[in-house]
Amino acid sequence: MPMEGPKCTVCSKTVYRAESTLCFGLSFHTKCFRCSVCQQHIRIEKVQRNKENELFCNVHFKRLQEIAHQKSITVLVSLNPIPSNMETLRNQA
Repeated sequence: MPMEGPKCTVCSKTVYRAESTLCFGLSFHTKCFRCSVCQQHIRIEKVQRNKENELFCNVHFKRLQEIAHQKSITVLVSLNPIPSNMETLRNQA
């Protein structure tokens, strides 16, 4: 029985050498090596990934980070109510 190659991180199918892109120590089909948001092919030197190994172009990875940052600020504000003197300062601005 022939030995199968590595599996593509995106589609989970076997990746053969002729169609392989290696990045972050993971195997991808060249056709699967795309931004998860805009589906554009990504150059290997410009690719970003999240904790789930989803791939992103620089533009969409930056937006993803901005959204995560906004959510973390919202959570911090809701966990730590603003003191009344800070509310006063904000109302004066």
